[in-house]
Amino acid sequence: MKLKQWHGHVSLFAASLIWGINSLVSKNTICRLAEVNIHDFAVDPFTHSLMRWMGGMILFWIVSYFVPSEPIRSKDWWKLFVASLCAVMVNQLAMVLGLLNTSPINITLMASLTPIFTMIFAAIILHEPLTGKKVFGVSLGAIGAVILVFAGQTIGGLHGSLGGDMMGFLAMIAFVLYLTLFSDIIERYSAITLMKWLFTLSTLVGIPLCVPFAIRVDYSALSADFWWQMSFVIVGATFLGYLLMPIGQKTLRPTLVSMYHYVQPGITAVLVFALGMEPFNIYKLLAMLLIFVGVYFVIKSKRRVDMKPDGSASAK
Repeated sequence: MKLKQWHGHVSLFAASLIWGINSLVSKNTICRLAEVNIHDFAVDPFTHSLMRWMGGMILFWIVSYFVPSEPIRSKDWWKLFVASLCAVMVNQLAMVLGLLNTSPINITLMASLTPIFTMIFAAIILHEPLTGKKVFGVSLGAIGAVILVFAGQTIGGLHGSLGGDMMGFLAMIAFVLYLTLFSDIIERYSAITLMKWLFTLSTLVGIPLCVPFAIRVDYSALSADFWWQMSFVIVGATFLGYLLMPIGQKTLRPTLVSMYHYVQPGITAVLVFALGMEPFNIYKLLAMLLIFVGVYFVIKSKRRVDMKPDGSASAK
């Protein structure tokens, strides 16, 4: 294996590891609005999200001064604005709102559905071909998601909720829209330039939404544990995670990159069970297996660029 490929695998695994841990850390650092003045180790989801957006913005701006500057085309500004809502604002706010009411495993499993829904949106918007493998994979993934969401409403021990799981689903859909609708600006600009502006625009839009909640927090009462964990969310999950992923995307085939969607929920599940946060449950295991197998079939199917002009798959 070439050195660049090793760098790609290490980068992707590190990003997946960070994001897998982040689900647990974020759940520890958020609380309901009515509990803001009760806990010294958590803040409400809106304050949490604003701190993450502002922290990411500051760090990406600092790093941008050490790399070549990239001018933004005038016609790309509106794309950056909408992309910031999808990739950062809605994605991250919906995730923490979901974590209030559901398991970190459920949230990361929803995130692992990204390749499946990217394929669905790509078929509708970009006219990517639908193959038998894709349809089979989508079906398995959908069944797994249904089990994950609805079994918890009738069977004890899943530690989930319909509202929380749906917020996780919304977070995933928002990021899929970003990947599908804005692939041109993702390819055109470097990761640092792109993330610098995505987090800047999210912060500007998020200030009027989140400041009314943020001013209610007694920051002097927050514990050192909170600040350490929030530092991990900002520096690790936000800054490092968004820097490491593009390295893998530039050095490995898309199929291998997509395989790392398995790693994040796997890491979260191991940590959750090891720490005794949730009991092992056969229904959650079944949902995980169906989603993982579904994603596998989707990413192994042919894309439009792999098809011959007559629609048949080309040999590789």
